[in-house]
Amino acid sequence: MIMQPDIITKELFEEAREQVRKKKGDSESLSKARLAHFEEGLCVQVMHIGPYAAEPATIECMKEFMQGNGLRDNVGPNGKHHEIYLSDPRKAAPDKMKTVLRHPVRECIGQVTVEQEPFTTEIPRHRVFPLVFSATPSLRGS
Repeated sequence: MIMQPDIITKELFEEAREQVRKKKGDSESLSKARLAHFEEGLCVQVMHIGPYAAEPATIECMKEFMQGNGLRDNVGPNGKHHEIYLSDPRKAAPDKMKTVLRHPVRECIGQVTVEQEPFTTEIPRHRVFPLVFSATPSLRGS
């Protein structure tokens, strides 16, 4: 998913896809590309630094943060979450890889203040800094 500015319309997207098709030919990836509107709402987000295989430990820290702040993970068995890959795995060392992990949440007890004190914990060789925010601006992904 790549955020697009509001000036990118469905028509402009289709025109760009057609230009790529003419230049590079048709492909399965090009056929799967889409422009979609997506609103996440309240989320917990963390910067995971380390290999992909270590993400479950970071997600557990996120869940502890959620529980401590009256939030419930809203991913569920078929729910959507985001993993935003900031590092190129072909070039970066596994312990230096950066991935933003974002889970939608819902309040489960009373009001939750969005401006939280930073929650920091150390897990082996990885730093975790969960944030709570409301991702209400329009996101368009391809």
